[in-house]
Amino acid sequence: MENQQPSNTQSPAALAAQPAQKLSNQGKVIFAVAIFILVAIFGVGMKWIFSVSPANAPFFLFDYAVGLSMIFLPCTLPLAFVVVPLSMGKGYAKGLGIALSFGIGVAMTLSFYGALIGAFGQALGIANVELAKNILYAIAGAMAIFFALGES
Repeated sequence: MENQQPSNTQSPAALAAQPAQKLSNQGKVIFAVAIFILVAIFGVGMKWIFSVSPANAPFFLFDYAVGLSMIFLPCTLPLAFVVVPLSMGKGYAKGLGIALSFGIGVAMTLSFYGALIGAFGQALGIANVELAKNILYAIAGAMAIFFALGES
């Protein structure tokens, strides 16, 4: 009698894909939990912000919408076309990690800029919003002119 080994009807590639399929299901769960946590944080934050100053709720909503629109700035929009391909095909957990890292980095950078501008305004004693706005417009205009002159 010949020595017979059990034959596998599946190819080695199919056998190797089985753990990846389990990881994919695990990745879907991680993705769903992460989305739930982010929505919960957003909801609790909105409830808290509106309870602190209900009279300013429309302004808070406008500020939030302006913050969301920051993705369309010329310095951040091209990065979205880098982040999306980087996160595609990497699995749910790694893709979500890349996208969250990008989002947190942009949020931290813009928050730092806002805090810095607020600190400068407070240090210079600029309490008038119109005066502060005009000063920032003048600085931004001067920077745009210098940038344009440097390009020629």
